Amino acid sequence: MALTQEERLTISEKVVSIPSENKTAQDLVSKIEAQKAEVQKRDNTNKSFIDNLKPLVDGYQEEVGLIDGDVRTTLTEQDMLDSADKKLNSLFFPNNTQRPIPSASDGVWKNFQSFAGSAAVGKDYDEAYGSQENELDKLSEILNIINLVEVESDVTRVTGEECVTVGMTDTVQPSATMQGYMTDIKAKVTELKSILNNESSSIITNDSDATRQTANDAAKNDIANVILPAISTWESAPDFDPVGGSSCSTFNSTDISTLDDTKFKPSVLTLFKSSLITRQAFANNRQNEVEGFLGSVSQSADGTIASATGLYGERYRFIELRLNLMTGTLSKLRGLQQAEKAQGQIQSSNDNAEAAYQAVLKVSILEAPSTGTDVLSLEDASGFSVKDIVYVAASGKQELRSSIKSITGNRLKLADKIPVGYRRDNLGRVYKDLT
Repeated sequence: MALTQEERLTISEKVVSIPSENKTAQDLVSKIEAQKAEVQKRDNTNKSFIDNLKPLVDGYQEEVGLIDGDVRTTLTEQDMLDSADKKLNSLFFPNNTQRPIPSASDGVWKNFQSFAGSAAVGKDYDEAYGSQENELDKLSEILNIINLVEVESDVTRVTGEECVTVGMTDTVQPSATMQGYMTDIKAKVTELKSILNNESSSIITNDSDATRQTANDAAKNDIANVILPAISTWESAPDFDPVGGSSCSTFNSTDISTLDDTKFKPSVLTLFKSSLITRQAFANNRQNEVEGFLGSVSQSADGTIASATGLYGERYRFIELRLNLMTGTLSKLRGLQQAEKAQGQIQSSNDNAEAAYQAVLKVSILEAPSTGTDVLSLEDASGFSVKDIVYVAASGKQELRSSIKSITGNRLKLADKIPVGYRRDNLGRVYKDLT
């Protein structure tokens, strides 16, 4: 079915407009590339400050997590990119309506400022921490066992035995309770040592802040030269020094000073307990100290930052310089990248339109203006043939119908004269219906 006049005009105008549209898109891409280069430099600068802070923040987060058991979120560049792209569950622009968070009951952060309540301060998407085995819990568990051991008689603690009387018969036998305490405390001490060694490895050794580094050195020293040696001394003692026998009165009256210094012997255990309590106080102080180094960010519901302290505060200011929706360098960079993609999409769409439309309408723009004669010069006369019915049109001009009498190169001789005014700059064109 033949095309209507409106369809012919619309299609032919689009086809001859494509080269100009594509050139405009290409020019815009060139301008965008120049803008991208400038914004990229500024974003690289902002990113470098975050990168420089990363070893300190990550190290302090790891250390304090081993002390208090809170697993803190480690910020990655991918988190920044996902937030700039507004991907689902992005940390700095929460956007999941099915996942409300304390700072956004509907799950969506609606401010220009990036959200500071999750990864900016070591928390996860839900503004919470994960959990892990940690020193303070392990110290409490060991001290609880010691408190239970201290209730038992001294001879049972040292020998690991108990005397029971059944009828008229006394029997000295291993104490299941004491054996169980020994198994439990040794396992937990082994776990504590592992945590302490990991903790020591995580302590920052090259913080340029002299005050922080002095505190770090003290923390490392306390593990290496105070608590671990105390643990080693306790571990070196035998578990028990059994005496056996067949009389409860004899067993219960045993002078424990004549027995080995075992792990649960009062003199040994009291010293070990004291070391653990001292370490517990040190660990609590160190937790507070490191949390002070990390600092905090306080943000209002409208995105305003009320305060930003410590390493978290310092880092967040650069995060905001990158991610703010209006002024952030990474946000701008992502916007430019999307704009560049859009121009590429325009050209791709034009290529598709040209292929589709040229299948139903053969079109060529004029190479030279009409002169009031029956001859028109086309940019491309291929696809036209003598005796073809063709149409001539231009913006603001009437569509004319004629036929081709002859073709010489890209010049058509028509059956009718074409008035002046059909020009390339007003999209003067010739086309024929292929439907």
